[in-house]
Amino acid sequence: MWSMSFVLLRIYLTMSENLLMPNGDFLYSYPQVTRVEVVTNNGRELVRYECSNVQVSLQDDGQTIKVFLFSTID
Repeated sequence: MWSMSFVLLRIYLTMSENLLMPNGDFLYSYPQVTRVEVVTNNGRELVRYECSNVQVSLQDDGQTIKVFLFSTID
């Protein structure tokens, strides 16, 4: 079983580097990004300010995109 400190260390390391995951998914890091927006034909659906450690994952052979972020405000 993974120790919590190893898991936290791995999370920290993955925040600042691009990774090819074992299952073939790609995880791209964008450490300079501080705002994330999701825009649809209805306009801005989601806006998050003061973001850090933003990561984007392409999954399912490029058919799914996931955005992971940490925010200092809700």
